Amino acid sequence: MDVTIHIDQGKNLAAAFAAYPELVAPLLRDASSKSAFTVEGRAKKLSPVDTGRMRASIATSLGVRDRGITSIVQTNVFYAIFVHEGTKHMRGRPFMQQAATASVQDIQKFYTQAATDAVKKVASMAQ
Repeated sequence: MDVTIHIDQGKNLAAAFAAYPELVAPLLRDASSKSAFTVEGRAKKLSPVDTGRMRASIATSLGVRDRGITSIVQTNVFYAIFVHEGTKHMRGRPFMQQAATASVQDIQKFYTQAATDAVKKVASMAQ
């Protein structure tokens, strides 16, 4: 599942990133990691528990890939997809989707703050 947010200063942020990537990238990485750990925390609270193995396996991976800064919240327990999506014998319990949906406002806040800080930093460098 992807989460899409809207940043009012998107054009300013893109220009700031192009001009000073070494200043802007850490702010965006920080927003990305805060967002992912917020989703991870909510997913752990919402995940169904039998033995606790699935809940304990929910983890965040941070990195940079071809498409830019990435944060992935996932579980490596093979049966998690069946719990999440359901089967013909069991209704789905979409704990990861619910966690992401519940975190959208926080994610928006993290990225808005990062964009504001980035534009301010670049503006101060230009003076």
